[in-house]
Amino acid sequence: MVPTPARWLAVTLVLSGCSEPAVRRPQTREVTRATLFGDPQLVPTREGERVRRELATAAEIRETLAGALPWAVDHVQVRLTAGEVPGRVSVILQTTEAASYQPDAEVVSQIRRLVAGIVPESDWRPEQTSVVVGSAPSKQDEEDTRGARVFFLALSLIGLGASGGVVIDRTLVRQRIRKMPR
Repeated sequence: MVPTPARWLAVTLVLSGCSEPAVRRPQTREVTRATLFGDPQLVPTREGERVRRELATAAEIRETLAGALPWAVDHVQVRLTAGEVPGRVSVILQTTEAASYQPDAEVVSQIRRLVAGIVPESDWRPEQTSVVVGSAPSKQDEEDTRGARVFFLALSLIGLGASGGVVIDRTLVRQRIRKMPR
C-alpha cells in the first residue's frame, strides 16, 4: 500500500493528539454556601446569619475533630434547627495510612457527644449527628483512571484520524476521476 498524503496527515494528527497537553486548565470558582453567604458586603438577613452560624459551627467541629481523631476530617455539614425542622450534623471522615480501620460504636458515640457540646443549640441530642467513614482514594486508583482516560483518548483520536484520512483520500480519488479524459 502506497502512503498517500491523506494517510500521512492522519498519522501525524493521531501522534500529535496523543501527546500530553501543555495547556493550563482555566480556574473555576466553586460555588458553596461559604462563597454565597461569606461576603460581608451582603445585607444581613435571618437566613444569611443562620448560614454563617452553621459555617462557623462546622469549622469549629472540623478543627476540634482534626486534633482529636486519627482519621482525616473530610467534610462537616451543619444544619441548625429552623422552625419545625430539626437540625442535623454530618461528619464525613476518611481513613488514612495511620488509621485504616473503621471506628467502633464507642468512638462514634464519643464523636456525637463532642459535636453535641459544640453545637450552640441547648436541646441538641447526639442522635442528630451522623458519622460516615470512607476510604480515601489511593494513588493507584488515580493512576488507573488516568491510564484509562489516555487509552480512550488515543483510541478516539485514532478513529477520528482514520475517518479524516478516508474523507481526504476519497476526495482526492474523486478529483482524479473528474480530471480523467472521457
